[in-house]
Amino acid sequence: MRVIGDLTRLNARRYPQKTALLMGDTRVSYAELEARANRLAHGLTALGVAPGDRVAILALNCPEYAVVVSAVAKCGAVLVPLNFRYRRDELAYVINDAGPRVLLAGPEMLPLVEEARGAFAPPALALVSLGGPAPAGGLTLQQATDGRPVRPPAVDVDADSPAMIMYTSGTTGFPKGVLYSHASFLGVYHGVVIEGDMRHDDVVMVTMPLFHNGGLNVLLQPALMLGATAVMMAKGFDPDATLEAV
Repeated sequence: MRVIGDLTRLNARRYPQKTALLMGDTRVSYAELEARANRLAHGLTALGVAPGDRVAILALNCPEYAVVVSAVAKCGAVLVPLNFRYRRDELAYVINDAGPRVLLAGPEMLPLVEEARGAFAPPALALVSLGGPAPAGGLTLQQATDGRPVRPPAVDVDADSPAMIMYTSGTTGFPKGVLYSHASFLGVYHGVVIEGDMRHDDVVMVTMPLFHNGGLNVLLQPALMLGATAVMMAKGFDPDATLEAV
């Protein structure tokens, strides 16, 4: 594995029917995850996304989040995970700082996006809803992916090229965008696997939000690299739901 898109590509070949993602009653196999990521990658390309462009996601934990992560990587684009706790001005600041070409938003986040859109700097970005009806002037995820090929896009992604911009938190100033390459994250994933004694047959509970490095790049992505199963938990800590999932 050299780049982030390899996580789903290789494990769809190795363990096609194994459950990659589990959330409530929803199960997504590695073969399905790869196919959905490829369709979305082609859909993003159709929206004008080119290697090096930024693509933002604002959503609660959900299986679609993992699809977006893989799809953006396959395009050679740069993922910008956004904090779902942002308010209007915070969201507008990060959008204007990162300059994404596309924003993928969960249905719960669409009211905030609509509230902040007037403060987004030009050029206008494309808006894709990960669930529910299409936003004004935008598309649903299904509309963006319908009829797209299930094969990977023909994009040669350099392992040293940018993969994500993760915004800092916990300070009194504005968030700072920190740039990570594919190679740097693959190194993190290997370290987590080795130091965490992780195994292919593990079931990993993803309790942290996926906009955070802890949720996305310490829990979810190392599990997917191994071909393990990731159990995704919803926003907030619910003791009963957690015990039931365990």
